[in-house]
Amino acid sequence: MSSTIDINTTIKAGTIDSIFKEVTHSESLGLRNPAQLRLFHLKLDGDTFTNEGLYKCLRKNIGQYVYSRTRIAKFKEEDDEVSIGLEAMQLINEQRIKNPDSFGNMLGEILLYAFFEEKLGAPKIFSKIELDSLTSESFYDGIHLLKMDNTSFQMVFGTSYVEDQMDDVIDNAFLKIKNGLNQPKRGIALVNDLVFAQSADTVLEDVLSKIITPAPDAPDVDSAYGIFLCCSLGLDKTKYSVAEYKKLVEQKMVSNIHNYLPRIKKYIDDLGLSGRSFYIYVVPLDDATEDKTTIMKKVTGGAYGI
Repeated sequence: MSSTIDINTTIKAGTIDSIFKEVTHSESLGLRNPAQLRLFHLKLDGDTFTNEGLYKCLRKNIGQYVYSRTRIAKFKEEDDEVSIGLEAMQLINEQRIKNPDSFGNMLGEILLYAFFEEKLGAPKIFSKIELDSLTSESFYDGIHLLKMDNTSFQMVFGTSYVEDQMDDVIDNAFLKIKNGLNQPKRGIALVNDLVFAQSADTVLEDVLSKIITPAPDAPDVDSAYGIFLCCSLGLDKTKYSVAEYKKLVEQKMVSNIHNYLPRIKKYIDDLGLSGRSFYIYVVPLDDATEDKTTIMKKVTGGAYGI
């Protein structure tokens, strides 16, 4: 098996670390295969999560999220890199017009992409917006490829949800996984169909042909799952000083994941997926229901009458 099979991440380096702080904790998914359960929060300005850095980093990476590697290469060949972000924003606004109720949840889909690429080290195969353009049969919000070693990979099927209550967020994220498992064509077979039958991404085809095309020396490829969960923090700012609030933010996050971890584990068991890897990222907002739409409006500039 060749050790040269590789695919690069597309996100600009340092995107997550520049605006998020990771919170340490002792909770675990308790799975027998590689797994992550990681908590992050936006940096604080007083008692408010700072969104300005988030707006900037999402704008910088919006083109990489929307477009394939081949399409971005074509922009560059045509000396038209400035259009990558502009046309990507236009495409997102077209999606907003078609599906206004899901506009805010695009925040979770884009952050799923960002966390998977930068913190998991799993390059994008398809983003949600790419999947929607290729098929009506995918319930996932992103598909990424994680290289375990030179002879094994994981195809990570991602879901996300952004809403006020953590139980609703967990329920909806796992519902997408359940629906994906019930597809006629699912998992790696779905990826194979999208890449080789429908995708115009020649860069992706070249790499994946060495990985998922049956051959005596092909590496092992297993399905895995990743989830981006975003809910409201649930702390009443009026009850605390700024200093007290800052101390309580991380305590509240750790307490929340402790309380909701049994719900997550039950879903994994009930879906028969305890033998799979799961990579879960949790981020709170001040008011997730309101903030998700406000952030997406800011990211797209509000220039289209949003």
